[in-house]
Amino acid sequence: KPGATGGEITRDAAVGGALQGATDFGVRTLTGGLRIPVGGVTNRVVKTINERLRTISETLGGRGTVNKLNQRTVNRAAAESIGEVGVDVIDRDVRARAAKRIGKVMDENLPTGPVDVTQAFVTLDEIPAANFPGKKRVMEILTRAEVDPKAWQDAMSQLRTAGKAVSHAPDQSHAGELFKGLDELGEAGITAGADATLSRTAREQYKNLMLLESISSLRRTGNVSAFQVEDRLFKG
Repeated sequence: KPGATGGEITRDAAVGGALQGATDFGVRTLTGGLRIPVGGVTNRVVKTINERLRTISETLGGRGTVNKLNQRTVNRAAAESIGEVGVDVIDRDVRARAAKRIGKVMDENLPTGPVDVTQAFVTLDEIPAANFPGKKRVMEILTRAEVDPKAWQDAMSQLRTAGKAVSHAPDQSHAGELFKGLDELGEAGITAGADATLSRTAREQYKNLMLLESISSLRRTGNVSAFQVEDRLFKG
């Protein structure tokens, strides 16, 4: 798509968790009645959205035109939350590109020594197997109190796969615990020497991506429904 570029996760990346965190979640009413979450959006993104929408409302007529441009603005803000810049529609190719990039960072940013996985084990063990695809394999890896970097990497990869499956499942009642376990395992990796900025940025982008993946209308159209995002955040 013209102008669309895949983001690069670097240690200096200032990535907004635009759709992340029910605690800070808020909504702003935009021209034409469309709403988007603003609680976790970086100031730069909020400022850009406000400036664009003010320009739209002042210079263009017709609700259809305004709503179309609102949708593009919301899509771009959501795309930035998964590290994709200049994206007007978050289609399958965009989501796949983001997933590949995020996964690569997670796979390559390894701890330098043994990882204490006790807390992640406790959290993940509470999730029913029916709501945790691949649970047996993950728990086998985490059975030991400490694992080596390769085993940690394997468990993180398995959890990402489980998260993708859960995001498409009708029952997402345990998604929060799954992503909590992913965070705990990731933080344990940081304690054992993994780069903190890369790890946290990649995990935030991954969780944002899974939130978007959980919205069926977005999977069909590539457009973000702010109302469904709000619903997912409060349910989660």
